[in-house]
Amino acid sequence: MESLATWLLKKGVDDILLLTTAIISRSMDESVMPFCLIYAAVNRFLKIYGLDNNDMDNYRSISNLPFISILIGKVVTVITLLVVGRSTETALLKVHSDISEVLEG
Repeated sequence: MESLATWLLKKGVDDILLLTTAIISRSMDESVMPFCLIYAAVNRFLKIYGLDNNDMDNYRSISNLPFISILIGKVVTVITLLVVGRSTETALLKVHSDISEVLEG
């Protein structure tokens, strides 16, 4: 989904939601993360433009998990909070806080 055009996402949102829900539900039912979703793509970027690109200390590693993996992680977080006796509001606030933190970067 990371490289999906916005217009295409909007056009197929109903189908994408059905598929996404099915993947998350199955993952939760089986207590297993789908094999293809457990690997992150790791990219290296220079910390500051102009640094020596032959020195590995000048690079920052950034790993990108598939978006669906992040969603599954958030669902697990909410369910875990609910199971340990926290309120739905607390669970949703935790997820909102995590999402806000990622967006603010």
